[in-house]
Order: sequence, then structure tokens, then C-alpha cells
Amino acid sequence: MDEKDYVKLLKKQHYAVFGERSHAAAKPCTWLKKSLKNQGVCYKQAFYGIQCHRCLQMSPNIYCNQRCVFCWRVFDPNGDPTPVAWDEPKQLADESFAAQVKLF
Repeated sequence: MDEKDYVKLLKKQHYAVFGERSHAAAKPCTWLKKSLKNQGVCYKQAFYGIQCHRCLQMSPNIYCNQRCVFCWRVFDPNGDPTPVAWDEPKQLADESFAAQVKLF
């Protein structure tokens, strides 16, 4: 799967792909949506006090060369589309918050 198809697939699955080099993604989790509708909260809020509406499900790198059993990332043994340069962490954090707001 080439990079454009991969990004298209993630967007179809309601991920926001962002960053200057498009290597990060965010997606509101199910519990965030449920908590906003008063339909329950996840374990993070129940046990640790982290409010669901303040939680952000994001990854600074949508590419992976590992092959973990439960990973959502696509594994491509024939190529490594990881960018040569990375975006600044502050930029990714700011854009991830903006992406979450945009997805709602």
C-alpha cells in the first residue's frame, strides 16, 4: 500500500492526518463521544480521574516497521515511508488538539 492510499484509508476511518510531513494522526475515541452524551466513561476516568472529554487518542508516527499483533498501523515489509525529518513535538501537539476539535 503506497503512502497516499494509506492516508486515504486513515481518513476514511475518521483519523485526522496532520503535521508538515503528514506522519501523525488523531482520532476521537468511542468513550470520548459517549462521555459527551452522558453514556458512560472509560477506565481512565473511572480509575485515574482523567476526564474522557480531555483525552486525545493520537500517534506521532503512523508508520511502523515492527509488526505488533494488535497494532492498527499498516506494516509494509517492502518499504519504509517514514519521513527523513520529523515535525517539532510542540507543532504536533498543537495540531493534534486542532484535529480533535475539527473531527467533532
